[in-house]
Amino acid sequence: MADTKKNAILLIDGDNISGALADSIYEAAKEYGRIKEIHLFANFKGADAEWSLAAYRHAMAIHHLPVIIAKKNITDIGLTIIAMEKLFEAPDIDVYIIASNDSDYMPLASEIRGHGKTAVNLYTTKDNIQQLAAYDTSRYVEKNAVTQDDADKVLAESVRVIIEVNSKKTGRVMLNKLSQEFKKKITGFDIKKSYKKPCSSLRIFLTTLKADYPDLFAEYDVTNDYVEHIKP
Repeated sequence: MADTKKNAILLIDGDNISGALADSIYEAAKEYGRIKEIHLFANFKGADAEWSLAAYRHAMAIHHLPVIIAKKNITDIGLTIIAMEKLFEAPDIDVYIIASNDSDYMPLASEIRGHGKTAVNLYTTKDNIQQLAAYDTSRYVEKNAVTQDDADKVLAESVRVIIEVNSKKTGRVMLNKLSQEFKKKITGFDIKKSYKKPCSSLRIFLTTLKADYPDLFAEYDVTNDYVEHIKP
């Protein structure tokens, strides 16, 4: 059972962990306290697209850290700076949860513990055991098995987010644009295979989703060659 008496902050190294594990990391983190803040650090120019979607689902604060020197990311420095700021400016945070396989965070974990706070590591690579001694506790996270219904709901929510982002400026987005965005941001997207009901066109796929999840798509007209936000 989660410790709801303690306030926690979740700090995610998005350049070091796959976005496919985003939901599993979030669920694991909740076991260590009441999550007050979530910060996601990554070079979003080349980042795993699933992290972008997860950021919307879980209301993460996004920190874009572009690579300046080839093959040299600076995510660890950005994460450490925010953690240290919180350590001195947010005394109500009791637990610092670092989601990463990077051993570079060991000094940060020691500093957190030195200030009387709890340091937790969520890791996804089993051969990365050497760093665990620096933390109060650590946990191996793997992707949760999900039912078909759960997978379909996640897909519908992802589609909803992509539509919202791409129609924000003009109130509408063309289907060919959406097709490109779905393939880019939803791993393995295929209208004939990604959903429980194979669809012959993107328009049919969207009308099917709207019929199955009316609450998610109530604000959108999906019957044309574009998706349009329905004004109240």
